[in-house]
Amino acid sequence: MKKGKQLFLLIAFLFISINIKAAIHIIQVGVSNALTFSPNSITTVVVGDVIRWQWVSGTHTTFSGTIPSGAASWNNPISSTSLTFDYAVTQAGSYAYQCGPHGGSGMTGTFTASTATDIVDN
Repeated sequence: MKKGKQLFLLIAFLFISINIKAAIHIIQVGVSNALTFSPNSITTVVVGDVIRWQWVSGTHTTFSGTIPSGAASWNNPISSTSLTFDYAVTQAGSYAYQCGPHGGSGMTGTFTASTATDIVDN
């Protein structure tokens, strides 16, 4: 491959890499003083995205239940003093989480992460 073409491909790769950004999926916690995560299910997550739990009302937690092998577990408060918690998704698969004090009352949620689709050079 000629040096000019290699340089062009390198610059194109860097340009594409710099412009790819992870999505942030926001889950509201305690909407309308209810014991809910909203939304409580997300299916459009891609490895590299961030799940952000954002406090609305009450005193809650988010902690991991069932998660894919190799994924990091979490257990964080969500309250008027801990307004958000961000979780970077590193493994594809199904994730289940709940609020510690209110999980038995149905305050649970899930998200499913897939791997990013490769770009194919034709």
